[in-house]
Amino acid sequence: MPFVSISNRQNTVRATTAKLAAIAALSVVLSACGTAGNSGGLGDLAKSDSTAVIPALNTPIPIGKSPTPTMTPTNTPVPSPTTLPSPTPLPYTDDWPAELAAVADTMIDQEEGVFGVVILEESGDVLYSRNSTMPFITASLYKLILMADILMRVEQGELTLDQPITLQPDFFEDGEAGDTYFTAEEVGGTATIRELLYCVGDYSSNVSARSLLQFTNWESMTQTARQSGMERTYFFVNPDDLAEWPPAPGPDSSQEEADLARQFVEENFQASGPVNLTTSKDMAAYQLGLIKGTVVSPYVSAQILSILKEQEIDDRIPALLDDRFNFAHKPGNLIHAVHDFGVIFTPGEARVLTALSEGLIWDGRAHELIQRLALIATGQIDIPPISEAAMRDDGVVQVEFGPPKDAREIVRDPEVIIGIPTPTSAPDTSPEA
Repeated sequence: MPFVSISNRQNTVRATTAKLAAIAALSVVLSACGTAGNSGGLGDLAKSDSTAVIPALNTPIPIGKSPTPTMTPTNTPVPSPTTLPSPTPLPYTDDWPAELAAVADTMIDQEEGVFGVVILEESGDVLYSRNSTMPFITASLYKLILMADILMRVEQGELTLDQPITLQPDFFEDGEAGDTYFTAEEVGGTATIRELLYCVGDYSSNVSARSLLQFTNWESMTQTARQSGMERTYFFVNPDDLAEWPPAPGPDSSQEEADLARQFVEENFQASGPVNLTTSKDMAAYQLGLIKGTVVSPYVSAQILSILKEQEIDDRIPALLDDRFNFAHKPGNLIHAVHDFGVIFTPGEARVLTALSEGLIWDGRAHELIQRLALIATGQIDIPPISEAAMRDDGVVQVEFGPPKDAREIVRDPEVIIGIPTPTSAPDTSPEA
């Protein structure tokens, strides 16, 4: 499969002067919102002739060299999904045609860059994997662990959902520019933690992320990731400090792909400083945990799943699927790194899909490939080719949001955003208390 050099490629870099150390660390990289794969078990991907179950999500995993944790945040606003004729949908079945693994491999083999893909059944059985343990820059997917960490503190009574937070100038681009949700006019205003959680999950708001980061730190987020079954997710690291660096090919990857992943990560580190890393296996474990209630706790899992069902950026996983399917998903973008991760609720059992990519030439092709991987994940065999329109704008694309919503009204509806009661309340910290 062809690969090309990605030297001199840099993510948009910006340094802010946030008052809080965690927020300053987050802002460094803020910019915008596999050999053939195998089907089988994530625990032993070499055993492609048998189906295995992903390891228990609650088992703590050692952190290797215990690196200092990272944020590689992004502003997620990319191309409109390609409009294609809608074939007559076949009756849905939970049976997944095994030949679709070869279809996925063939499509990925035609692309420049490296792709990390995992498709799971609701049971945790692995239908397909490619580069499942290869490191990927997280882009905005780090915000999922941030959400879990903050909701854990809500559940424990440290914070409340309706607690107002001042939107400090340091939380905005250059102290004044708006983002995908908040406008420049809202500098100095307030938003509740409930609203910030909604905005960081569904609009990939960087203002929201910075506002929430003041209540946690990289060490806590690393522990939250481990508690949720994520073995190789790291925050704010020098990749050379990791025990598993440089990355080695696994049963569902090649040395060529490992070399490209290493090159992309190291070039990002050289250009922007410490990076956030994850794997498609880790993100699949997180998704499965949302269904099973093991991302921190049943309460935390339910809240995140509820928020992600309201996702505003629907240009990848949902784009080609018909109205028989519903979604709870979160995309992420950096220049030449395009991701989406989600639970697909089918007429039968749920499916989980993680699709990560980096070292791309045409970001639009990655968007369209992820759309087609969603068709494959749901067992559909009529897969359209990637369009020529995917190669445009020097390879970089801008995200487009779904139909406009009155976001603030949605946030106020606890049945939409927070579907079950908060079990505890934070102590009163007002001066009179």
